[in-house]
Amino acid sequence: MHKLWNRIPPLASDYSGVCSILFELNSLNILYTPSGCVHPIVEVDEIRNFDNVFFYKSNLSDIDVIMGVDDKFLAEAELLVLNNPNLEFISIIGTPVSNITNVDFQKIAEELERKTKIPVIIFNTNGFESYNVGIYEGLLMLAKGLSKEAVRNPKHINVIGYSTIALGYKYHLNELVKVLENIGLKVTFFASDGCIKSITEAAKAAVNFVISPEGVGAAEYFKEKFHIPYFMDIPVGLNGISRVLKLLGTHLNVDLSEIEESIVTRTELRGINEYINKNVLIIGEPLTSIGIRECLRADFVINNITIITNLNSTKKSREIYKEDLFSQVIFVEDEEHVAKYISQADIIIADPLYTIFIRKEDNKIFIPLPHIGLSGREFAKMEYEYVGKMGFEYFKKFLKSEV
Repeated sequence: MHKLWNRIPPLASDYSGVCSILFELNSLNILYTPSGCVHPIVEVDEIRNFDNVFFYKSNLSDIDVIMGVDDKFLAEAELLVLNNPNLEFISIIGTPVSNITNVDFQKIAEELERKTKIPVIIFNTNGFESYNVGIYEGLLMLAKGLSKEAVRNPKHINVIGYSTIALGYKYHLNELVKVLENIGLKVTFFASDGCIKSITEAAKAAVNFVISPEGVGAAEYFKEKFHIPYFMDIPVGLNGISRVLKLLGTHLNVDLSEIEESIVTRTELRGINEYINKNVLIIGEPLTSIGIRECLRADFVINNITIITNLNSTKKSREIYKEDLFSQVIFVEDEEHVAKYISQADIIIADPLYTIFIRKEDNKIFIPLPHIGLSGREFAKMEYEYVGKMGFEYFKKFLKSEV
């Protein structure tokens, strides 16, 4: 971002994004830093329980960092592996410290792999990008480093791109999983099923279902390397479930129209008289925001909708959102623009932090949708939904019908 933000905190860093996708895997995750870079993850960005998770910071002094002490780093890593013999791979995660001191991670990784006989993956994050870049590059590195050729299963589907930072607790996706399993599919969350097999056997999938733009890099790799097609969507509301089933039917070459009709039992809220012409502002993760917009249009017949996001517009971030789909999302760079858009809206869907821009006398409807990459664990356990019928009912609760 080019301008300062005074009341809204910065987004989680790229290395926090990497740590969020490594969290459930049986890996040794080492951040190259003396100490300070660990605190944002432990205290803010990670909303799950740290029990039985192998996250370590390198035990280097400030002088060590300045001088560069690869041998000491390697000795510490070897000792950690000795104390945790059942690890499936090792992750070395970059921080601002490693970026500034220009550490040769490739050399360290090769030596560590030779000594421990365990695969080592480098996540060359620098701490100056936001979480979306870390997740995008991290998922791609896992796909390239650990995925293997496998016999295709026509009933197997990978869900790629899930992270708590972007999408909250996984239980918000339970309805999606249930729908997919009820039509006979085996559903695997790539890198998020608590098992390395979700990565090593990912090439079994007949199709990859990308639920955040951060998953596109890995999906493109699987398409090029293993010829697995993919589609990107997030099933917000009833319309979202319907849309995803249509896309799945196309990719799997099966007719799911009857199942779609039986699952998506619309309540025919055709025109909520009170809100049909209101201006809606959605602030948050771009793909989820687009899904909410389509839900509002199809399920509630509300059409005056603007989407903005404060995900930064660095070169790497722009690459993630290069598809035409995201041309409708406005990337704001300062709080002045956020306040302007909020002042013009009647209904706002955003992280609760944005209520700071709303006065009680403004008489606006605010629908909270926590964005963990922004507010961390502060609102993570709030009761909210967005997927499928539960998402529809959540938005309906705020948009009460008069018909």
